[in-house]
Amino acid sequence: MLQIDDLVEVVKTDITELIIGTGYYGTMQVPSVVLDYLNDKGIKASIEKTPQAVDVYNRTISERAAIAALHLTC
Repeated sequence: MLQIDDLVEVVKTDITELIIGTGYYGTMQVPSVVLDYLNDKGIKASIEKTPQAVDVYNRTISERAAIAALHLTC
């Protein structure tokens, strides 16, 4: 499960979007408290299975400041 503590360094950067990869099968959970935290920081969260998250990141990075946080193992 993704936790706010996992994103402390990410939110210090100058991004407008965080693309979250939830694993190949989409197993990792992203609690609503994490999404609320990102929203409060002015960061849009996109949540996809990791292969799709990579595609979203590759399309997004040329348009706006974004970071991908990718869970790889499940």
